[in-house]
Amino acid sequence: MVKSAAAVDYSEPLTPIADIGINSSYSVSGHVSGLDEIREFERADGTKNRVSNIYVSDDTGRIKVALWGEHADIVNNLDIGSEIRIIDAYAKAGRNEEVELSAGARTSIQILRK
Repeated sequence: MVKSAAAVDYSEPLTPIADIGINSSYSVSGHVSGLDEIREFERADGTKNRVSNIYVSDDTGRIKVALWGEHADIVNNLDIGSEIRIIDAYAKAGRNEEVELSAGARTSIQILRK
């Protein structure tokens, strides 16, 4: 077996926002088109958690992304127009049957341009 000297650039396949359906995981790239404040809340078991919503747009559409726990803090580093990539977020039906992404423990978020 011969090792290749070529650099391997593995990247997660990105899905156009318009093509996102519910009950599956997706990776998207786009610009921030909306930012909400961080909200702290108490779970039924008494533990505290934080959530913040951002909106991400690409050429095909716009989607709400709920950032849970430590991910919520990323809003402090974002502005409208920031370019980001969200890897492995779970899509579910939100209010009014709109599709939204949920960034959980397996999700990684990269700020491409502030």
